[in-house]
Amino acid sequence: MQVREKSGQTLTEPITYAQMKVYMGSDEIVEAVFNAIITPARIWLEKYTGCSVISKIYEVEFERDDGYENWYELPFYPVTSITTVQIDSTDVDYYEKGQTIVEIYPQSAISTGTSDNTLDVEFIAGASNTLAVEALYRMVSDLYNTRTTGGGDVSTVSFQWDTMSLINQLSKNTNI
Repeated sequence: MQVREKSGQTLTEPITYAQMKVYMGSDEIVEAVFNAIITPARIWLEKYTGCSVISKIYEVEFERDDGYENWYELPFYPVTSITTVQIDSTDVDYYEKGQTIVEIYPQSAISTGTSDNTLDVEFIAGASNTLAVEALYRMVSDLYNTRTTGGGDVSTVSFQWDTMSLINQLSKNTNI
């Protein structure tokens, strides 16, 4: 499976510099540092949890083996709409199940034996999510406070226990 955000979208982060100053209770937050942290933190949160924090268009290409009994789970939630479902560049009908985490079942099968035969889906996911925004506040605060020992590289930061607990509540990969 290959997933990408559709190019050309204008995205607005769910937290502003002014909001972060209020959250952290400090006027001494450096705006350039905040701006360098917020987007990588949101992207990491989305990839880790599968929760799209802001609304955007995704394009996903499924191989035949990516499904389970011909059901294909869309990799981000909450799905607000599915705009295109195609096999070999041809629109196909499909069944859909799930309200937040959505799976689709194309009514045409993905053929074997051809190298370019894939299920291509374009969908919109993301919505305002209070829990995700709170997790992002905490992540950005942790990243800001540890910037001298790793800076904005989200993968090197050990988030506080309560921050990770909140993040794990968002994850579609855990049963918390």
